[in-house]
Amino acid sequence: MLRDYTLVLEITPTRPLAHGEGAVGNVQLFRRIKIPIERDGQWIEEEIPEVSGAALKSALREEGAYDILRTCEIDPTKDQLRFLMKGGRLSKGGGNSVNLDAMRKIAELAPIMSVMGAMDDSYSRPGKIRVGSVQPWCKETVEAGLAPRRIRALTVLVDGKELSGGGETVELYPGKTPIPLHMSTQVIERFAHDMMSSPKGRVLLERGGMSKEIEDKSAALRVRRDRGEKVKSKEKVSEAMPYSYEVISPGTPMWTTITLQDATVIEWGFLLSSIWMWISKGAYLGGGRREDWGRCRVRISGAIEHETPIGTMPVSPGTKLSLSAEDPNSAAVLAYRQHLVEHAADIRTLVGGM
Repeated sequence: MLRDYTLVLEITPTRPLAHGEGAVGNVQLFRRIKIPIERDGQWIEEEIPEVSGAALKSALREEGAYDILRTCEIDPTKDQLRFLMKGGRLSKGGGNSVNLDAMRKIAELAPIMSVMGAMDDSYSRPGKIRVGSVQPWCKETVEAGLAPRRIRALTVLVDGKELSGGGETVELYPGKTPIPLHMSTQVIERFAHDMMSSPKGRVLLERGGMSKEIEDKSAALRVRRDRGEKVKSKEKVSEAMPYSYEVISPGTPMWTTITLQDATVIEWGFLLSSIWMWISKGAYLGGGRREDWGRCRVRISGAIEHETPIGTMPVSPGTKLSLSAEDPNSAAVLAYRQHLVEHAADIRTLVGGM
């Protein structure tokens, strides 16, 4: 039987989280969305930082693809890797795209294609998953009713319509208060490495005969400064050029929802398996990985299961599922993993034909 599922995630960065969109000067700005909010009878515009749902979906798909490659012992070509991690490639001529019959077969055997989506000839085939943007759980949006304190079984989106009613609830950050918006971000300044500030760098330059040239340039700049001349930054000997990032501050409470529609138990197990693998590897989001930026702590606030709706109304109020980020061995995950192992040879054959 097909089911609909809604997952609620609490995501808290433990390191700075960068997700840039545009820059002002040498400062890369964090991606934002403008939201009108009514306050004291006046409408104001707030800019809410957010990590795109596409970025989170991509992270989950990568984990799922890697798991398939590892479990099925596939050493992929570039096109085969694109097939699993991106769903193929759009092409007006139909070349390098996903064959329709093959895509249906791989979706049955390894549901990464049906859950995450694929390309079929010149058309994009959307998956069953919907991933919301990851936003700070902030005072301004909660008070405006644009971010929840709790999600009730019938306040999820079903067929694009928001429903209301009774049923169990999933609470966000129990016992905590939302963060003020202005506290959610900060600007961090960094400097490009200056080899002249390194003792070993100077030794290596001396071996190359560059030391005297650099010292002469430094001495000439000092003379100009002593005369009162203005020295431009690009004339300075130092190579430590500054650059800055606007980031989500570590410790900021964030949240998102993930919905899966018309899903089998195996597809639900695939999604949960990908989420738990992502969490176990640090739940990274955004850029700056070389400095360990983007590492997050994730709590699964809860999940709600619905029978697949008829028209726009669910046939039951929904059931709250018990899930934990510390316990990846749910029945659905175990069913998916058994399914993957049993069909490993068939999956290798299908992927090999891409």
